[in-house]
Amino acid sequence: MAWAADLARFDAKIRTRQKRVFFATANAMHRSIVFGSAETGSPGQPVDQGDLKNSWHAEHLAEFLFATSTPMIYAPAIEEGRSLVTGKRLTLRSSTGGFHSVLRTKDQFQKLVNAAVKKLL
Repeated sequence: MAWAADLARFDAKIRTRQKRVFFATANAMHRSIVFGSAETGSPGQPVDQGDLKNSWHAEHLAEFLFATSTPMIYAPAIEEGRSLVTGKRLTLRSSTGGFHSVLRTKDQFQKLVNAAVKKLL
């Protein structure tokens, strides 16, 4: 009986840590996309009036499912750095942020997980 109790406590401990790492990583991912991150190399969202940057929201969809998104229809053009109409390169005029924040965050996702594990465990 003691073995079963020990195993149940260990399982609960692992699940708790797993959730902590998940939420820390999800929050770091959101911050990287919106504000930029030295860990991922993401520049964050460029700011003209702040509409795009302020439109990003994080949502916990299921136990281990998290989404960061924006309803702004021009967000893909900003992400790609190209006009959706002409395909021409956009000129970055903002002194903060830049193009490819989502791509850079996605490409360096494991760094965010590693940082969360190191910090929390």
